[in-house]
Amino acid sequence: MSRKQGIKAVVFVALFAVLFVYVSDVLVAKWTTGNKATYMASQYYDVKDKSIDVCVIGSSQVVYGFSCMAMYDEYGISAYSFGIDNEAMLSSYYWLKECEKSHEISTVVLDISILFEQTHDSYFRKAFDTMKLSANKIEAMKARDKIEGSTGRISYLIPLQLYHDRWKELTKEDFVLDKENSLVYRGNVMKYNVRYSNANEYLIEDDEQSQVEMVDYQLEYFRKIVEHCKEENLNLVLIKTPKKSWNLSKSKAVEALAEEYSLPFLEFNSRELVEAAGIDFATDIQDPDHLNLKGAEKLSRYVGKYLKENFDLADHRDDDYNPVDMVRYTQDREDSYLKMTQGIEEYFERLNNERYGVIVQMTDDLSALWTESMREEFKRLGFGQDIGELTGKNYIGILNRGTCVYETAPEKSVSFEGGFSSSSPFTAYSSIDMEAKNVRITFKENDEVFAVKGMNILVYDLEKDRLADKLTIFRNNESNGFRMVHAAVEE
Repeated sequence: MSRKQGIKAVVFVALFAVLFVYVSDVLVAKWTTGNKATYMASQYYDVKDKSIDVCVIGSSQVVYGFSCMAMYDEYGISAYSFGIDNEAMLSSYYWLKECEKSHEISTVVLDISILFEQTHDSYFRKAFDTMKLSANKIEAMKARDKIEGSTGRISYLIPLQLYHDRWKELTKEDFVLDKENSLVYRGNVMKYNVRYSNANEYLIEDDEQSQVEMVDYQLEYFRKIVEHCKEENLNLVLIKTPKKSWNLSKSKAVEALAEEYSLPFLEFNSRELVEAAGIDFATDIQDPDHLNLKGAEKLSRYVGKYLKENFDLADHRDDDYNPVDMVRYTQDREDSYLKMTQGIEEYFERLNNERYGVIVQMTDDLSALWTESMREEFKRLGFGQDIGELTGKNYIGILNRGTCVYETAPEKSVSFEGGFSSSSPFTAYSSIDMEAKNVRITFKENDEVFAVKGMNILVYDLEKDRLADKLTIFRNNESNGFRMVHAAVEE
């Protein structure tokens, strides 16, 4: 072979390798909804080296129920969460090692829920398809192969073996991740759903105890994590976030493990820690087994306080380096809290935001129940009309960046066409005699439906060009007062 032919061969092989890696990255499954594992990993690899002090690992309990940013805001703790839905202890072990490659961590926080549960192959895939090829990944695949149900280590190392048919399902997200709208910060997903719950569903002190068994391979890798932390001189703290399916028997079994290794165990299914953290099950739960953002922040502030009091952790708030895009984080947090708000006066207060365009329409007469505190907060928004005085009248009001730009309260049904910009036209419809099935606001040529008659509010985020919330305040005939219901909006 001549020198020229050799150069051509090398160039061909290099181009083939680049193309092969690119195609593999495109075809591999993307988890951009739910626990959003793809964002957790991709954002981690963008983090500045030697900037993480605390590694948080565990299942979806820490994806949703923990907030590394709350610990940063309150105590300056730099942490990253490597949680995955149903994450096995094996996966947590290797993500811990992956974190140690680039960061001089001193402390590990581990949620132990998965000790009693099986992890199926799809959850291993979420954990490792997103990890970059490395010695850690290769070692992890060998370990994964020893557990029943594996699709084989080759499919993890060469994803095309498994995903070659995915070309028929490709979307824009397979080529370019929309990181700016992911709602993922330092590995944690901002969840704003609210499920009204009773504390007695979660507190475990009065449970009857029964025999429970830990899954062998979960316990094996729990012990590996403990030994690894001892060898590397890392602080290890065990936690259990609130979970309805948790019980006293499981808690006692973990407590025994913690005592065996002289480890602290923060049990947030106990009344003591729930009260200490200020968790309110009426507002801080998103589904039976997970906290929402409000609950996650409360729990994480408590954990952050514990870490600061017991370990030597630096305060990074005065560093030049920001852990995330702080402007985007603040905006997403504001939007999430808006969606979680359950009080009318608080909701009006949160609407007072220059990023928001707000449409208010009446499709029921609420005047008789309107209170003085509601009048005051509604007026502070810039509206001139007093809803309490609109008996028998219809109403439409529009706010644009904190200023009332339109308001009308006629006796006859009324509609109003407007726009917050040329790209965000809308039509509001007010009739207190309207049937519930017809309640809607047309926004960007789509009918945004409200399931209930009352005061319908649509909130548009002018900066991000997306709906921030849809809410109805309506009469609760049982209590002779009001209720609020948030309608789902696309993340």
